[in-house]
Amino acid sequence: MGQEEAAPQSNLKPAADGRWRLLESAPDAILIVDRTGRIAFVNSHAEKMFGYLPDELLGQTVEVLVPEAARTAHVAHRSEFGRTPRTREMGSGLELEGRRKDGSTLPVEISLSPLEEPEGQFVVSAIRDVTERRQIQEALRLSEERFRRLVDEVKDYAIFMLDPEGKVKTWNEGAERIKGYRADEIIGQHFSRFYSSEDVERGKPEEQLRIAVREGRSQDDGWRIRKDGSRFWASVVITALRDERGELRGFGKITRDLTERRRNEESLRHSEERFRLMVDAVKDYAIFMLDGDGRVVSWNPGAERIKGYSAAEIVGQHLSVFYPEEARRRRWPEQQLATAREHGRAEDESLRVRKDGSTFWAHVVMTPVRDATGTLRGYAKVVRDLTDRKRIEALEKAERQTNEFL
Repeated sequence: MGQEEAAPQSNLKPAADGRWRLLESAPDAILIVDRTGRIAFVNSHAEKMFGYLPDELLGQTVEVLVPEAARTAHVAHRSEFGRTPRTREMGSGLELEGRRKDGSTLPVEISLSPLEEPEGQFVVSAIRDVTERRQIQEALRLSEERFRRLVDEVKDYAIFMLDPEGKVKTWNEGAERIKGYRADEIIGQHFSRFYSSEDVERGKPEEQLRIAVREGRSQDDGWRIRKDGSRFWASVVITALRDERGELRGFGKITRDLTERRRNEESLRHSEERFRLMVDAVKDYAIFMLDGDGRVVSWNPGAERIKGYSAAEIVGQHLSVFYPEEARRRRWPEQQLATAREHGRAEDESLRVRKDGSTFWAHVVMTPVRDATGTLRGYAKVVRDLTDRKRIEALEKAERQTNEFL
Protein backbone atom coordinates (compact mmCIF):
# COMPACT_ATOMS: atom_id res chain seq x y z
CA MET A 1 0.00 0.00 0.00
CA GLY A 2 1.19 3.54 -0.72
CA GLN A 3 1.96 6.32 1.77
CA GLU A 4 -1.10 7.84 3.44
CA GLU A 5 -1.78 11.45 2.53
CA ALA A 6 -0.69 13.99 5.16
CA ALA A 7 -3.62 15.50 7.07
CA PRO A 8 -4.05 19.25 6.53
CA GLN A 9 -5.17 21.55 9.32
CA SER A 10 -8.95 21.68 9.77
CA ASN A 11 -10.61 25.00 9.00
CA LEU A 12 -13.84 24.03 10.80
CA LYS A 13 -15.30 26.48 13.24
CA PRO A 14 -15.45 25.27 16.86
CA ALA A 15 -19.24 25.68 16.90
CA ALA A 16 -19.69 23.12 14.13
CA ASP A 17 -17.22 20.73 15.71
CA GLY A 18 -19.09 21.06 19.00
CA ARG A 19 -22.45 20.24 17.40
CA TRP A 20 -21.01 17.18 15.73
CA ARG A 21 -19.71 15.88 19.05
CA LEU A 22 -23.29 14.91 19.80
CA LEU A 23 -22.72 12.07 17.31
CA GLU A 24 -20.39 10.37 19.80
CA SER A 25 -23.43 8.58 21.25
CA ALA A 26 -24.52 7.16 17.86
CA PRO A 27 -24.55 3.31 17.79
CA ASP A 28 -22.61 3.20 14.47
CA ALA A 29 -19.31 4.55 13.28
CA ILE A 30 -19.93 8.11 12.03
CA LEU A 31 -17.72 10.05 9.62
CA ILE A 32 -18.41 13.57 8.34
CA VAL A 33 -16.68 14.24 5.05
CA ASP A 34 -16.39 17.57 3.22
CA ARG A 35 -17.11 18.03 -0.49
CA THR A 36 -13.50 17.15 -1.38
CA GLY A 37 -13.76 13.79 0.38
CA ARG A 38 -11.68 14.75 3.40
CA ILE A 39 -12.68 13.56 6.84
CA ALA A 40 -13.82 16.42 9.05
CA PHE A 41 -15.20 14.42 11.98
CA VAL A 42 -14.95 10.87 13.33
CA ASN A 43 -16.62 9.42 16.42
CA SER A 44 -15.22 6.86 18.87
CA HIS A 45 -17.09 3.96 17.22
CA ALA A 46 -15.16 4.60 14.02
CA GLU A 47 -11.94 4.51 16.04
CA LYS A 48 -12.85 1.09 17.43
CA MET A 49 -13.99 -0.22 14.06
CA PHE A 50 -11.01 0.85 11.97
CA GLY A 51 -8.22 1.08 14.58
CA TYR A 52 -7.26 4.72 13.88
CA LEU A 53 -7.06 7.50 16.43
CA PRO A 54 -9.28 10.45 15.44
CA ASP A 55 -6.27 12.67 14.77
CA GLU A 56 -4.93 10.07 12.33
CA LEU A 57 -8.08 10.33 10.23
CA LEU A 58 -8.99 14.01 10.35
CA GLY A 59 -8.05 15.66 7.07
CA GLN A 60 -7.43 12.36 5.27
CA THR A 61 -9.53 11.47 2.23
CA VAL A 62 -12.15 8.92 3.11
CA GLU A 63 -10.51 6.40 0.71
CA VAL A 64 -7.97 5.70 3.47
CA LEU A 65 -10.70 3.40 4.89
CA VAL A 66 -11.18 1.59 1.57
CA PRO A 67 -9.02 -1.30 0.29
CA GLU A 68 -6.53 -0.02 -2.27
CA ALA A 69 -8.03 -2.09 -5.11
CA ALA A 70 -11.41 -0.41 -4.63
CA ARG A 71 -10.31 3.21 -4.12
CA THR A 72 -10.74 4.39 -7.73
CA ALA A 73 -14.29 3.06 -7.85
CA HIS A 74 -15.02 4.60 -4.46
CA VAL A 75 -13.82 8.05 -5.58
CA ALA A 76 -16.09 7.81 -8.64
CA HIS A 77 -19.08 6.79 -6.51
CA ARG A 78 -18.42 9.58 -4.01
CA SER A 79 -18.28 12.12 -6.81
CA GLU A 80 -21.59 10.90 -8.22
CA PHE A 81 -23.25 11.05 -4.81
CA GLY A 82 -22.47 14.74 -4.43
CA ARG A 83 -23.74 15.66 -7.88
CA THR A 84 -27.55 15.18 -7.96
CA PRO A 85 -30.35 14.37 -5.49
CA ARG A 86 -31.11 11.16 -7.43
CA THR A 87 -27.64 9.74 -6.93
CA ARG A 88 -27.80 10.79 -3.31
CA GLU A 89 -30.77 8.51 -2.80
CA MET A 90 -28.97 5.67 -4.57
CA GLY A 91 -26.00 6.07 -2.28
CA SER A 92 -27.79 4.87 0.85
CA GLY A 93 -27.40 1.39 2.35
CA LEU A 94 -24.36 0.27 0.34
CA GLU A 95 -22.45 -2.84 1.35
CA LEU A 96 -18.72 -2.91 0.57
CA GLU A 97 -15.35 -3.76 2.11
CA GLY A 98 -13.72 -1.43 4.63
CA ARG A 99 -10.00 -1.28 5.50
CA ARG A 100 -8.61 -1.19 9.02
CA LYS A 101 -5.39 0.54 9.99
CA ASP A 102 -3.57 -2.82 10.12
CA GLY A 103 -4.56 -3.53 6.50
CA SER A 104 -7.23 -6.13 7.29
CA THR A 105 -10.67 -5.74 5.76
CA LEU A 106 -14.20 -6.04 7.07
CA PRO A 107 -17.64 -5.94 5.43
CA VAL A 108 -19.52 -2.73 6.19
CA GLU A 109 -22.84 -1.16 5.31
CA ILE A 110 -22.69 2.58 4.61
CA SER A 111 -25.58 5.02 4.61
CA LEU A 112 -24.83 8.46 3.20
CA SER A 113 -26.75 11.66 3.91
CA PRO A 114 -26.03 15.23 2.72
CA LEU A 115 -25.43 17.86 5.41
CA GLU A 116 -25.65 21.62 4.90
CA GLU A 117 -23.61 23.66 7.39
CA PRO A 118 -22.63 27.33 7.50
CA GLU A 119 -19.11 26.10 6.87
CA GLY A 120 -20.18 24.40 3.61
CA GLN A 121 -21.58 21.11 2.25
CA PHE A 122 -20.72 17.85 3.95
CA VAL A 123 -21.69 14.19 3.78
CA VAL A 124 -22.56 12.19 6.89
CA SER A 125 -21.47 8.56 6.55
CA ALA A 126 -23.01 6.09 9.02
CA ILE A 127 -20.96 2.86 8.90
CA ARG A 128 -22.05 -0.45 10.38
CA ASP A 129 -19.89 -3.56 10.73
CA VAL A 130 -21.92 -6.32 9.07
CA THR A 131 -19.41 -9.14 9.66
CA GLU A 132 -21.82 -11.07 11.87
CA ARG A 133 -24.68 -10.49 9.44
CA ARG A 134 -22.54 -11.73 6.55
CA GLN A 135 -21.60 -14.81 8.58
CA ILE A 136 -25.26 -15.50 9.33
CA GLN A 137 -26.19 -14.96 5.69
CA GLU A 138 -23.41 -17.29 4.55
CA ALA A 139 -24.41 -19.93 7.08
CA LEU A 140 -28.01 -19.58 5.93
CA ARG A 141 -26.96 -19.81 2.29
CA LEU A 142 -24.96 -22.96 2.95
CA SER A 143 -27.82 -24.41 4.98
CA GLU A 144 -30.28 -23.65 2.19
CA GLU A 145 -27.87 -25.10 -0.36
CA ARG A 146 -27.51 -28.31 1.63
CA PHE A 147 -31.28 -28.49 2.06
CA ARG A 148 -31.82 -27.88 -1.67
CA ARG A 149 -29.37 -30.65 -2.55
CA LEU A 150 -31.04 -32.97 -0.05
CA VAL A 151 -34.47 -32.23 -1.54
CA ASP A 152 -33.19 -32.60 -5.10
CA GLU A 153 -31.73 -36.02 -4.32
CA VAL A 154 -34.99 -37.38 -2.88
CA LYS A 155 -36.56 -39.67 -5.47
CA ASP A 156 -39.43 -41.26 -3.53
CA TYR A 157 -41.20 -38.00 -2.64
CA ALA A 158 -42.35 -35.05 -4.73
CA ILE A 159 -41.15 -32.04 -2.72
CA PHE A 160 -41.88 -28.60 -4.11
CA MET A 161 -42.95 -25.07 -3.21
CA LEU A 162 -46.07 -23.13 -4.13
CA ASP A 163 -46.53 -19.36 -4.06
CA PRO A 164 -49.47 -17.95 -2.03
CA GLU A 165 -51.77 -18.39 -5.06
CA GLY A 166 -50.85 -22.05 -5.44
CA LYS A 167 -48.49 -21.78 -8.42
CA VAL A 168 -45.44 -24.06 -8.51
CA LYS A 169 -42.16 -22.31 -7.63
CA THR A 170 -39.69 -25.20 -7.19
CA TRP A 171 -39.57 -28.80 -8.41
CA ASN A 172 -37.39 -31.71 -7.29
CA GLU A 173 -36.43 -34.92 -9.10
CA GLY A 174 -38.91 -36.90 -7.05
CA ALA A 175 -41.70 -34.65 -8.33
CA GLU A 176 -40.56 -35.19 -11.92
CA ARG A 177 -40.44 -38.98 -11.40
CA ILE A 178 -43.83 -39.20 -9.70
CA LYS A 179 -45.81 -36.62 -11.66
CA GLY A 180 -44.02 -36.77 -15.01
CA TYR A 181 -43.41 -33.03 -15.54
CA ARG A 182 -39.98 -31.47 -15.99
CA ALA A 183 -39.30 -28.35 -13.96
CA ASP A 184 -39.48 -26.07 -17.03
CA GLU A 185 -42.89 -27.54 -17.89
CA ILE A 186 -44.56 -27.06 -14.52
CA ILE A 187 -42.99 -24.08 -12.71
CA GLY A 188 -45.46 -21.20 -12.84
CA GLN A 189 -48.45 -23.54 -13.33
CA HIS A 190 -51.23 -23.83 -10.75
CA PHE A 191 -51.05 -27.01 -8.69
CA SER A 192 -54.70 -27.79 -9.44
CA ARG A 193 -53.56 -29.52 -12.62
CA PHE A 194 -52.48 -32.45 -10.41
CA TYR A 195 -56.14 -33.01 -9.41
CA SER A 196 -58.92 -34.75 -11.29
CA SER A 197 -61.49 -32.60 -13.10
CA GLU A 198 -64.09 -33.66 -10.53
CA ASP A 199 -61.89 -32.45 -7.65
CA VAL A 200 -61.17 -29.19 -9.46
CA GLU A 201 -64.90 -28.58 -10.01
CA ARG A 202 -65.51 -29.20 -6.32
CA GLY A 203 -62.78 -26.69 -5.42
CA LYS A 204 -60.69 -29.26 -3.58
CA PRO A 205 -57.25 -27.73 -4.41
CA GLU A 206 -58.26 -24.31 -3.06
CA GLU A 207 -59.88 -25.91 -0.03
CA GLN A 208 -56.62 -27.71 0.81
CA LEU A 209 -54.78 -24.36 0.71
CA ARG A 210 -57.42 -22.72 2.92
CA ILE A 211 -57.07 -25.51 5.48
CA ALA A 212 -53.27 -25.11 5.45
CA VAL A 213 -53.59 -21.34 5.95
CA ARG A 214 -56.09 -21.78 8.77
CA GLU A 215 -54.53 -24.75 10.58
CA GLY A 216 -50.89 -24.60 9.47
CA ARG A 217 -51.09 -27.78 7.41
CA SER A 218 -53.52 -29.93 5.47
CA GLN A 219 -53.26 -33.65 4.77
CA ASP A 220 -55.15 -35.64 2.18
CA ASP A 221 -55.01 -39.08 0.58
CA GLY A 222 -56.60 -39.43 -2.82
CA TRP A 223 -56.21 -39.81 -6.56
CA ARG A 224 -53.89 -37.43 -8.40
CA ILE A 225 -53.18 -37.04 -12.12
CA ARG A 226 -49.81 -37.45 -13.86
CA LYS A 227 -48.73 -35.57 -16.95
CA ASP A 228 -49.76 -38.49 -19.19
CA GLY A 229 -53.26 -38.47 -17.68
CA SER A 230 -52.83 -41.64 -15.62
CA ARG A 231 -53.95 -41.66 -12.00
CA PHE A 232 -51.98 -42.54 -8.90
CA TRP A 233 -52.96 -42.78 -5.25
CA ALA A 234 -51.16 -40.05 -3.33
CA SER A 235 -50.58 -39.05 0.27
CA VAL A 236 -50.23 -35.25 0.29
CA VAL A 237 -49.18 -32.83 3.03
CA ILE A 238 -49.35 -29.07 2.42
CA THR A 239 -47.70 -26.74 4.95
CA ALA A 240 -48.21 -22.97 5.11
CA LEU A 241 -44.91 -21.04 5.08
CA ARG A 242 -44.80 -17.71 6.89
CA ASP A 243 -42.08 -15.12 7.47
CA GLU A 244 -40.98 -13.77 10.83
CA ARG A 245 -43.90 -11.30 10.78
CA GLY A 246 -46.39 -14.11 10.22
CA GLU A 247 -47.16 -13.13 6.64
CA LEU A 248 -47.93 -15.98 4.24
CA ARG A 249 -45.07 -16.54 1.78
CA GLY A 250 -46.32 -19.72 0.14
CA PHE A 251 -46.68 -23.43 0.78
CA GLY A 252 -44.45 -26.48 1.05
CA LYS A 253 -45.97 -29.56 -0.57
CA ILE A 254 -44.86 -33.18 -0.13
CA THR A 255 -46.49 -35.92 -2.18
CA ARG A 256 -45.86 -39.64 -1.87
CA ASP A 257 -47.01 -42.17 -4.45
CA LEU A 258 -48.88 -44.89 -2.54
CA THR A 259 -50.32 -46.65 -5.59
CA GLU A 260 -48.34 -49.85 -5.06
CA ARG A 261 -49.10 -49.94 -1.36
CA ARG A 262 -52.78 -49.33 -2.00
CA ARG A 263 -52.77 -52.10 -4.60
CA ASN A 264 -51.14 -54.48 -2.10
CA GLU A 265 -53.58 -53.47 0.62
CA GLU A 266 -56.50 -54.03 -1.73
CA SER A 267 -55.10 -57.41 -2.72
CA LEU A 268 -54.62 -58.33 0.93
CA ARG A 269 -58.12 -57.14 1.78
CA HIS A 270 -59.61 -59.24 -1.01
CA SER A 271 -57.53 -62.22 0.07
CA GLU A 272 -58.65 -61.81 3.66
CA GLU A 273 -62.23 -61.42 2.51
CA ARG A 274 -62.03 -64.63 0.46
CA PHE A 275 -60.45 -66.45 3.41
CA ARG A 276 -63.15 -65.17 5.76
CA LEU A 277 -65.88 -66.30 3.38
CA MET A 278 -64.23 -69.71 3.10
CA VAL A 279 -63.89 -70.07 6.87
CA ASP A 280 -67.47 -68.95 7.39
CA ALA A 281 -68.66 -71.56 4.87
CA VAL A 282 -66.99 -74.39 6.80
CA LYS A 283 -69.49 -76.12 9.08
CA ASP A 284 -67.60 -79.31 9.98
CA TYR A 285 -64.67 -77.56 11.69
CA ALA A 286 -64.47 -74.96 14.44
CA ILE A 287 -61.99 -72.41 13.07
CA PHE A 288 -61.23 -69.39 15.23
CA MET A 289 -58.48 -67.06 16.38
CA LEU A 290 -57.06 -66.41 19.82
CA ASP A 291 -55.08 -63.38 20.95
CA GLY A 292 -51.66 -63.69 22.53
CA ASP A 293 -53.22 -64.44 25.92
CA GLY A 294 -55.48 -67.18 24.57
CA ARG A 295 -58.74 -65.21 24.39
CA VAL A 296 -61.14 -65.73 21.50
CA VAL A 297 -61.08 -62.93 18.87
CA SER A 298 -62.95 -64.58 15.97
CA TRP A 299 -65.58 -67.33 15.62
CA ASN A 300 -66.89 -69.19 12.59
CA PRO A 301 -70.26 -70.97 12.09
CA GLY A 302 -68.54 -74.34 12.49
CA ALA A 303 -67.35 -73.31 15.93
CA GLU A 304 -70.85 -72.24 16.88
CA ARG A 305 -72.28 -75.58 15.65
CA ILE A 306 -69.67 -77.74 17.41
CA LYS A 307 -69.26 -75.83 20.68
CA GLY A 308 -72.68 -74.26 21.03
CA TYR A 309 -71.64 -70.66 21.67
CA SER A 310 -72.63 -67.73 19.44
CA ALA A 311 -69.86 -65.28 18.54
CA ALA A 312 -71.34 -62.63 20.84
CA GLU A 313 -71.22 -65.09 23.77
CA ILE A 314 -67.67 -66.36 23.35
CA VAL A 315 -65.50 -63.61 21.83
CA GLY A 316 -63.27 -62.29 24.63
CA GLN A 317 -63.46 -65.50 26.69
CA HIS A 318 -60.35 -67.57 27.49
CA LEU A 319 -59.95 -70.88 25.63
CA SER A 320 -59.86 -72.73 28.95
CA VAL A 321 -63.68 -72.54 28.98
CA PHE A 322 -63.63 -75.40 26.42
CA TYR A 323 -61.65 -77.77 28.69
CA PRO A 324 -62.92 -80.11 31.44
CA GLU A 325 -62.29 -79.07 35.02
CA GLU A 326 -59.54 -81.68 35.50
CA ALA A 327 -57.66 -80.34 32.44
CA ARG A 328 -57.97 -76.77 33.72
CA ARG A 329 -56.52 -77.82 37.09
CA ARG A 330 -53.52 -79.28 35.26
CA ARG A 331 -53.26 -75.99 33.27
CA TRP A 332 -53.45 -78.00 30.09
CA PRO A 333 -54.80 -75.03 28.02
CA GLU A 334 -51.78 -72.89 28.97
CA GLN A 335 -49.42 -75.79 28.18
CA GLN A 336 -50.95 -76.11 24.71
CA LEU A 337 -50.36 -72.39 24.08
CA ALA A 338 -46.74 -72.72 25.25
CA THR A 339 -46.16 -75.77 23.01
CA ALA A 340 -47.56 -73.96 19.97
CA ARG A 341 -45.52 -70.86 20.75
CA GLU A 342 -42.24 -72.73 21.24
CA HIS A 343 -42.57 -75.44 18.57
CA GLY A 344 -44.78 -73.81 15.97
CA ARG A 345 -47.68 -76.20 16.47
CA ALA A 346 -49.62 -78.03 19.17
CA GLU A 347 -51.85 -81.03 18.39
CA ASP A 348 -54.11 -82.86 20.80
CA GLU A 349 -56.99 -85.35 20.92
CA SER A 350 -58.99 -85.23 24.13
CA LEU A 351 -62.33 -84.33 25.63
CA ARG A 352 -63.74 -80.81 25.31
CA VAL A 353 -66.78 -79.17 26.85
CA ARG A 354 -69.72 -77.61 24.97
CA LYS A 355 -71.76 -74.64 26.17
CA ASP A 356 -74.44 -76.99 27.56
CA GLY A 357 -71.82 -78.84 29.65
CA SER A 358 -71.76 -81.97 27.51
CA THR A 359 -68.40 -83.30 26.42
CA PHE A 360 -67.19 -84.37 23.00
CA TRP A 361 -64.02 -85.93 21.70
CA ALA A 362 -62.02 -83.35 19.78
CA HIS A 363 -59.02 -83.27 17.50
CA VAL A 364 -57.34 -79.88 18.00
CA VAL A 365 -54.52 -78.18 16.09
CA MET A 366 -53.21 -74.85 17.37
CA THR A 367 -50.74 -72.71 15.36
CA PRO A 368 -49.04 -69.45 16.42
CA VAL A 369 -49.61 -66.41 14.16
CA ARG A 370 -46.68 -64.00 13.82
CA ASP A 371 -46.22 -60.74 11.89
CA ALA A 372 -43.43 -59.87 9.45
CA THR A 373 -41.09 -59.06 12.34
CA GLY A 374 -41.71 -62.38 14.05
CA THR A 375 -43.78 -60.84 16.83
CA LEU A 376 -46.49 -63.16 18.17
CA ARG A 377 -49.95 -61.82 17.28
CA GLY A 378 -52.07 -64.73 18.46
CA TYR A 379 -53.05 -68.30 17.58
CA ALA A 380 -55.16 -70.02 14.95
CA LYS A 381 -57.15 -72.96 16.28
CA VAL A 382 -58.91 -75.69 14.29
CA VAL A 383 -61.16 -78.15 16.14
CA ARG A 384 -62.85 -81.23 14.69
CA ASP A 385 -65.59 -83.13 16.54
CA LEU A 386 -64.50 -86.84 16.66
CA THR A 387 -67.43 -88.03 18.76
CA ASP A 388 -69.06 -90.02 15.95
CA ARG A 389 -65.75 -91.54 14.90
CA LYS A 390 -64.95 -92.54 18.47
CA ARG A 391 -68.43 -94.09 18.82
CA ILE A 392 -67.91 -96.10 15.62
CA GLU A 393 -64.47 -97.19 16.79
CA ALA A 394 -65.95 -98.28 20.12
CA LEU A 395 -68.67 -100.29 18.36
CA GLU A 396 -66.13 -101.94 16.07
CA LYS A 397 -63.95 -102.80 19.04
CA ALA A 398 -66.91 -104.30 20.91
CA GLU A 399 -67.86 -106.31 17.83
CA ARG A 400 -64.33 -107.71 17.53
CA GLN A 401 -64.30 -108.67 21.16
CA THR A 402 -67.68 -110.40 20.80
CA ASN A 403 -66.49 -112.37 17.77
CA GLU A 404 -63.36 -113.42 19.60
CA PHE A 405 -65.46 -114.63 22.56
CA LEU A 406 -67.74 -116.63 20.33
